[in-house]
Amino acid sequence: MSEIIKIIHVDDDEQTVKNFKNLCASVNNTIYVNGFNCAKTALEWLRVNRVDLVFSDIEMQPNDGFWLAQQIASLGIPFVFVTSHTDYMQKAFEACALQYLVKPFVTSDIEAVVERYRKFKTMFVNDQLPTKMEEL
Repeated sequence: MSEIIKIIHVDDDEQTVKNFKNLCASVNNTIYVNGFNCAKTALEWLRVNRVDLVFSDIEMQPNDGFWLAQQIASLGIPFVFVTSHTDYMQKAFEACALQYLVKPFVTSDIEAVVERYRKFKTMFVNDQLPTKMEEL
């Protein structure tokens, strides 16, 4: 059996947080741990709690998803941007995002991110980083 992957989601739209939680319920071997409407609140929570993946919107006030990604970089938690905008994609990958999902997305998109995370985790643990993008 696969290891359980713990996930949180950050989005300033409460309905989006609820929808994301419902989508995660269908993803095998994952636990939706918490949802937040504020990046700062999520950061405070992450400083005392451990998860495997953070999914976050980009455009939030007063602190956006890039701010949150920068703040948690030292915690070593992979970050996934989820947004309605495609124009942030390059900046997201420059911020070392594991993935970039464009809303609306479906359960299979979350499953693909979880699988990507598992591959990366295995490669880092076994010191077998991919040599070609196709391996990801």
